[in-house]
Amino acid sequence: MTAQKELKNCTFAKTVLMILIVVYHSMLFWTGGWFKVISPVFSSVVLKETAKYLTSFHIYAFALISGYIFYFVKYDKGGYEETLPFLKNKFARLIVPYIFVSLVWAIPFYLFVNKGTLSGAINKFALAIAPDQLWFLVMLFVVFAVSFFMANIWKYRSVLGLLSVIFIYLMQIVGQRIMPNVFQIWAACGYLPMFYAGFKLRQYSHGENRFFDVLRKIPSIVYVSCSSGVYILSLYIKTFDSKIFTLIGIGVNFSVHVLGALMAFFVLTRLGNFFGDKKIFVYLSKVSMPVYLFHQQIIYLTTVYLNGLVNPYIHSAINFLVSFAVSVIISEILLKFKLTKYLIGEK
Repeated sequence: MTAQKELKNCTFAKTVLMILIVVYHSMLFWTGGWFKVISPVFSSVVLKETAKYLTSFHIYAFALISGYIFYFVKYDKGGYEETLPFLKNKFARLIVPYIFVSLVWAIPFYLFVNKGTLSGAINKFALAIAPDQLWFLVMLFVVFAVSFFMANIWKYRSVLGLLSVIFIYLMQIVGQRIMPNVFQIWAACGYLPMFYAGFKLRQYSHGENRFFDVLRKIPSIVYVSCSSGVYILSLYIKTFDSKIFTLIGIGVNFSVHVLGALMAFFVLTRLGNFFGDKKIFVYLSKVSMPVYLFHQQIIYLTTVYLNGLVNPYIHSAINFLVSFAVSVIISEILLKFKLTKYLIGEK
């Protein structure tokens, strides 16, 4: 397989993961999370557990694939050489849309629809502590910035690189108990190991490492089975109320994220061989990130106004279809103009 084909498959995988995030948010109401004002009139165990399973891997897989592509561009293609151009590029792709969408969409929605306060808006958006779906952009920018400065250590000093990632991950476990998640610093530290895993996966993608070579040969059905099995095990462990099982649960939960990310990476990139060049997916790859930027507030409206009026499965489907369609329309309008295209992070 050519390097260009691999990159296309990664783009396909990221596109599917972006869509899965919208699917997840469409079901999130039934987990008891996100909404503080109202509760579901009709409960749904299926939607609740499906949403929980999706959240166990989708962002982790996206971080892993981002690390894989980062290595490809920096070392295989010789890009990302200079610090300032790299940071300017990521700022334009991630922070500019964060600022723009916050100001024209998320903050007005928070203030006028959610009846939020100005101090709440400052905490949520100016400090990026909990800026709705936009947290992902800030987190990813921090991950890219840290990874740029750590990349040569990761590549050329494997033991030190691994230890640095472990230290950063442990630091966030302690740090989030001491100070708020300002500018998504602790979230970035939590997702950095997945980015690092993708980085190393690409580094050893040509058979130089036996372990990574084995990973590439494992059938997709095995990845799906292992990921699902460990996830079910994690649910079982949570039924025990003891410190020992709490500690075991931490390790098992981390395994859930790792296996889920690997499962999504290998399954989706393999599917990319068959579907990646289809017109629908080429189009979706163009609008998937803009759709992500705008979808959540639309889901909030459909969730609130349809609560108790329709079957929860129909309700979640409407959440997805309406939010996706409206977000695509918004994206298409913004992509037509050079300025607004830049403001949503597109070239």
